[in-house]
Amino acid sequence: MQADAKTKAEVLKTVREMWKAYARMDAEAVLAFYAPDPDTVVMGSGSDEVYVGPKQAKRGLTRDFAQARRVKVALAKVRVSAAGTVAWLAANCRFEAYIAGCNVEMAGRLTMVLEKRKGGWLILQSHFAMPYASQAAGQSFPGAG
Repeated sequence: MQADAKTKAEVLKTVREMWKAYARMDAEAVLAFYAPDPDTVVMGSGSDEVYVGPKQAKRGLTRDFAQARRVKVALAKVRVSAAGTVAWLAANCRFEAYIAGCNVEMAGRLTMVLEKRKGGWLILQSHFAMPYASQAAGQSFPGAG
């Protein structure tokens, strides 16, 4: 169910503020937007980027920031839905980073699940993925006719 305007604005504010903290490369500030629960999940596009709980998530963020000099994330085509105190978001996104002396851009997709606690929204699950480049438009599977 589509979120009402107030919920959508609150969720978008939370997510945008989290990405601002990410751009500052501040792991503690990023984690403040995530639920401190041991089963909070953060997934990236790398095969080993599955982090469960705050300690693992911090390890992933530390790795991200060690490998880049600068990062910025922009969201587009954001969809926010909600039911009660739970909201979920799906968006296209573009990462811009300075890595190993080069500017790098990555187009991706982002999903998140958030829960409203004590008047604020916390992220319970996030997943960033990049579309598979070898899969042509119109194909459900790479190489399919």
